[in-house]
Amino acid sequence: MDLSRLNAEKLIKNLHAGVVVYAPDSSIIYANPAALTILRITNKQALEHEAFDNQWNLVDEFRKPLSVDKYPVNLVIKNKTPISNIELGVCDGSCEEITWVLCNAYPEFDENNNLAEVVTTFTDITHQKQMIPFKEIVELANDVILVTEADPIIENGPKIVYANQSFTKLTGYHLDEVRGKTPRILQGPKTQQTTRDKIRHALENKQRVSEQILNYKKSGEPYWIDMNIFPLKNALGEVAYYAAIERDVTKMKQYQAQLKELTIKDPLTNLLNRRGFIESSKLALDSCIKNNQHLTLTMIDVDHFKQINDKFGHESGDLVLQSIAATFKSFCDGNDIVARLGGEEFCIVSPDKSISSVVKRLAKLQDFLKNNPVELPCGERVSYTVSNGVSSLTSEPYTLQNLLKNADKALYRAKKIGRDQTVVFNENLYGTDIKEED
Repeated sequence: MDLSRLNAEKLIKNLHAGVVVYAPDSSIIYANPAALTILRITNKQALEHEAFDNQWNLVDEFRKPLSVDKYPVNLVIKNKTPISNIELGVCDGSCEEITWVLCNAYPEFDENNNLAEVVTTFTDITHQKQMIPFKEIVELANDVILVTEADPIIENGPKIVYANQSFTKLTGYHLDEVRGKTPRILQGPKTQQTTRDKIRHALENKQRVSEQILNYKKSGEPYWIDMNIFPLKNALGEVAYYAAIERDVTKMKQYQAQLKELTIKDPLTNLLNRRGFIESSKLALDSCIKNNQHLTLTMIDVDHFKQINDKFGHESGDLVLQSIAATFKSFCDGNDIVARLGGEEFCIVSPDKSISSVVKRLAKLQDFLKNNPVELPCGERVSYTVSNGVSSLTSEPYTLQNLLKNADKALYRAKKIGRDQTVVFNENLYGTDIKEED
């Protein structure tokens, strides 16, 4: 293309970049409209301006005043060589705001190789200049900050592109170890699937989401985080990344768990109390009904317990209750729910266990209790027996209240026919709400 046909003056006037031409003495001999706008001066003011004008100062990228000999035009005048991509701030007396520019300058020589002009171009980058060091703030923040690509969400995505120092401090992973991997590497066997599903649904729909989730450190140690994930858009308005701000709430979770344990545990035996029993048993019952599994409930009462208290005192009675609680736990497995409902009354819920297997276990339990009396601090040995009432799921759907009621009827029957018995509820048993006194 023949560039000689282009109107150079018109081209420079319409440039968005500023163009300033200096004489060898650093006085301005030309400034295009973009330069005048960026410098906030008129053409008349520009033509009277010199680089040494005290009202027009330059600062470096750290906002430190630039000495006159470091001005781009003076560097070119001195060295007779171009300079490229120098970041500067332009100040004048009109206001305190700084106009940030990316500056390039080069010399023009006459036919005798003498310096004729210095052409300086600069692009306004004020909108790009971060006046606050956000990167440093993010890197040094106490909260974990994690950034991932927006797509893909499934399989190996979203991929991690950034993690700050707090992430490394909390998880033990350095950025180089996790970059390009999905945050799901932090999840483990006890990470809740429902929480995972909520997060995935939000990310698939480009939505913000806040959740508490259990993750795992590099060492395998679990930890809880309160996580806030939000989408980040690019210049086209498209969601390109997700940023997660995460706070370690492990101690808070542990404290909450301790508080809850105080409300659901019996302080004497460390078994579940009535409240804890009801919460746990309802969940077990719902699961067994849903999966068409067995569930057996056993009510247990210590025979003639009042006589133990009367003869040896309540402290000795407490030792007996603690001993029997420990024995119950030793005869049960991890799926059983063992509780002290009050006084000398206990209950065991056995998910996915038939009546026959439970009755056999109760027989062994009764033999063990009779053959292993509790030794008291006074040197006395206390022998005791228990009575058991058993109820179970049938083809009909049962509520926990019905199971307790039926087991209680069977227990009353066991005590009525001689104690130290196990009675299984059936429809021909008609109990009463009035129990015999021990």
